[in-house]
Amino acid sequence: FQFLEKSQIKQIQVRSKRHIGEVYFQKKQYDLSLQVFESIIRQDSYSGSVILALEYAAKCAGMLGLQEKKLQYQSILKDFFGVKA
Repeated sequence: FQFLEKSQIKQIQVRSKRHIGEVYFQKKQYDLSLQVFESIIRQDSYSGSVILALEYAAKCAGMLGLQEKKLQYQSILKDFFGVKA
């Protein structure tokens, strides 16, 4: 995925980032996972991956005890996308 993250095609870059974040999450490296998902939220908000990134960011923040950040991501999901996290 790190190789694909350097692709010239933006959608491939974003999807690769998302998969890297998911791998970190599965390995319980929530701090690294959160960094990846926050990067997608900041830099790739146009992408369909942003909803998944917000969901994972909320989960990571919860696992790290960052309740305020978790609530912020859940609020964005609910208010902007109508997704209940």
